Amino acid sequence: MALFGFLVSAPLGHVLVKTMQRFFAGRTGPGAKLGMLATSLLVIAPIQIAVFLANSAVVEGARTGEAVLRVIKRGFAPVLGVTWITSPTAIIVAQTFLPPEVCSSRSTVDIITDRFYLLRSLKFRSSIWSSSALG
Repeated sequence: MALFGFLVSAPLGHVLVKTMQRFFAGRTGPGAKLGMLATSLLVIAPIQIAVFLANSAVVEGARTGEAVLRVIKRGFAPVLGVTWITSPTAIIVAQTFLPPEVCSSRSTVDIITDRFYLLRSLKFRSSIWSSSALG
């Protein structure tokens, strides 16, 4: 998982956040903050969740594309739902109390969701990564 974070998750997250920041460059009002929140929740989070679940499926033993896809289908909605619940609060707190150069709208969410992914994979392994899902 450390290699996944170093080689895949971190670079992907940086590219997605940089792209979002370029799009919203120079915009600081409430509309821009809402736009960044929506982009984070509706574009960045789903991409990162799908990539994380695909990697987790392979680590857990999925050897075919169909098996990986089954794991993504089983885990995607629950993880995205929790992300949609926790992320707005984290982003609003970060945007309100931290200077922009210290905390991008996504970095605080990454910390929260990374911990959730770890807990979720340990707690719900039997339901999401069951042997029937892995093929």
